[in-house]
Amino acid sequence: WEQRIHPDDLADTRVAVTAALRGETPQLDHEHRLRCKDGTYKWIHARGMVFERAADGAALRMVGTHSDISVAKEAIVRSERHRNLYAALAASNAAIARRASVEELAEAVCQIMVADGHLELVWIGFVNPTNDLIEPFRAAGDGLGYLDGIEISSRVDDPRGLGPTGTAFRENRPIWVDDFLHDPRTAPWHVRS
Repeated sequence: WEQRIHPDDLADTRVAVTAALRGETPQLDHEHRLRCKDGTYKWIHARGMVFERAADGAALRMVGTHSDISVAKEAIVRSERHRNLYAALAASNAAIARRASVEELAEAVCQIMVADGHLELVWIGFVNPTNDLIEPFRAAGDGLGYLDGIEISSRVDDPRGLGPTGTAFRENRPIWVDDFLHDPRTAPWHVRS
């Protein structure tokens, strides 16, 4: 059971279980991630209580349940992501009024989206009219090396233009990618990550 707990949750889970077994808390009431058969993780809510103890107080029998709370956790994460992005957008709007040049504005927006939007990597690009590639103009965050030599086309007849960035450019709309490594639209760029 412990081997299936997400490594980031193992220490806290052990503390919660040990406290319940020792009688330091009246019952176990803990949330953590548990690995499924397919290797993915689900959030579970573990509840339990010791109902029989030895004369020395050691736990003899415990009963409990695990409830899948992944949907609720995902809603909380999604809500937090939206709150962060709205804060970043508000800060970006304020930056528009303060910046004198496109370079300063692009740099500020990238920095704001990383800091306030809690995004790992943000970049702004422009289309190079000589080759129709969308080239990074300003960027911020971790993994800036990912952008070195990246080839994203603005053209629909170029396979490098069929991903989210090329599509967003051509259709003039935002495209959100929740899981870069598992989204088929990003497959041509997986080898870069």
